[in-house]
Amino acid sequence: AVRYARQLEPGSIVVVLLPDTGRNYLSKLYSDEWMGEKGFLSTSGVRGVGDESPDAP
Repeated sequence: AVRYARQLEPGSIVVVLLPDTGRNYLSKLYSDEWMGEKGFLSTSGVRGVGDESPDAP
């Protein structure tokens, strides 16, 4: 990011994101049970492998 920022015009803005390991989210984001309870695991519109597409000829 620093090398890139040196090439920019004065006054430019650089945003850097530093992701963590996800360890703090193991009981939530990586939990299918929690995600389902919060409504994030909707299966509507999901087809299985080999299911024909409604657009298939």
